[in-house]
Amino acid sequence: MKPEDIVQERLIRLRSQDFLARTGDRPNIVKLLKAIGDPDPQIAQYSLDKVFKNPLAYQELMDPSSLVRVQVIQAYCENNPDRAVRFSIDSLAQDDADLKLLALDVLDCNIAYLEAGLELQLKKLLHDGSERVRVKASRLLVLLSNYEAIDLTDTPAIDILEQALDSDDVYCRQMAFGMPASIFYKIKNVKSTMETLKDQLDQSESQLSQLRDELKAARRLVRSQQKQESGVSSRLEHLETANQKLSAQMSKYTEVLREREDAILRERRAKEQLQQTLVRERKARSNEVEQAREAYDKLVADFQQREDQFKHYAYDFYQHFSELFKGLIVEKEALLDEIYRHSGQDWTDGRPEQES
Repeated sequence: MKPEDIVQERLIRLRSQDFLARTGDRPNIVKLLKAIGDPDPQIAQYSLDKVFKNPLAYQELMDPSSLVRVQVIQAYCENNPDRAVRFSIDSLAQDDADLKLLALDVLDCNIAYLEAGLELQLKKLLHDGSERVRVKASRLLVLLSNYEAIDLTDTPAIDILEQALDSDDVYCRQMAFGMPASIFYKIKNVKSTMETLKDQLDQSESQLSQLRDELKAARRLVRSQQKQESGVSSRLEHLETANQKLSAQMSKYTEVLREREDAILRERRAKEQLQQTLVRERKARSNEVEQAREAYDKLVADFQQREDQFKHYAYDFYQHFSELFKGLIVEKEALLDEIYRHSGQDWTDGRPEQES
């Protein structure tokens, strides 16, 4: 069977265990918790996520007196210490006191893999609201001082451990009594003797300390170089991806600009043709207007001439008809006079005279 199929089959089994663990089945809760320490990171991460979503399994994991908790922490730390340290450092920033205590237990199991920069976070936890977190942080800070040069004089770590010896919390008393017997003696009662011995050992251990410093510097240098190489490689990949995208965009922009230039050229040619057509039409219209003006002037002149002729003809017509009417009137009066004479009446006023 392929490794991928094996992992898939185990994930399917874990899903069934997660389902049964939600019902409160104790054996499946234990199996789900122990899967956190699986060597396969995929199985471990899946189980860790499911445990944090399962109230019963989460309660079992957060119980300091649980044997399963100790087994899970040991297996989780042995399989991948770096992963365990990263998980713990991230968990210290959370507000859950149980989660902080679990993170400190994990760090306690990986004391040899811790760096000196962790002391700042541990010193902040000395003022935490939970007594268990304060005692556990003090214990871890004192143990770490045996590996790194950490000054404990400006911290209440020793006072917290001394107070924990008489604490009402059994877990705090166990952590305080579980400290090495020489810790308090070394720190509080034999400081002068330790300084004298340190001065005597400085000369004999100077070369060893130099080698250790060089080894630490070399390790840090290697780590920084590895980080720089990984960062440079990722940046190069990002740059290549960005260059590809930019080249694709540039080709698109070039094509769009070319099409735009062609469209502008065609539009310019069309405007020039339209302008030439408008010029020709304007010339033609101006010629037509000129011709129309000349025709209008001719019509006006012709109209004036005809008007003058019409006035002359009307006047002649009036004179002719007035003379004709006058002649007719005269003839009418002569005719009436002759008629009146024959009738023996006087029609001088236009009416027959009345008899008296």
